[in-house]
Amino acid sequence: MRFIVAVDGSDESDEAVRHAASFAEPLGAEVELVHAITPEIYSEEGRTLIEDMSDAEARSETVLSDSAEVAEDAGIDASTKSLYGDAAEEVADYADETDADSVFVGHRGVSTQYEDVVGSVAQELVRKANVPVTVVR
Repeated sequence: MRFIVAVDGSDESDEAVRHAASFAEPLGAEVELVHAITPEIYSEEGRTLIEDMSDAEARSETVLSDSAEVAEDAGIDASTKSLYGDAAEEVADYADETDADSVFVGHRGVSTQYEDVVGSVAQELVRKANVPVTVVR
């Protein structure tokens, strides 16, 4: 069996890693932690700025390294992979490409109004994935 865990460095993401580990360990499943690299867009002094790609890649490596430590603390070894692009789309595609059996993702629990405007990676992943998705709260 093969599980993918989409991580973003949040507490909810760490919970998703621990939850996946609780299933993977008794099943002997392989676990891969993935993080989608999307440069941050922010405003400074009235200007819109986009994060440098090398900074976004470094941030991804930190997220993956921290998540791998969570997996290790939960008793499993997990591989890591950076993806590029929209998180939900890239994770769903990667799950197909690698014949994953399931995807785990944390849900941040932002307000309904925020999700109505911006959307939720977890919701979008549930819609796009061709494998079961476990959303961990």
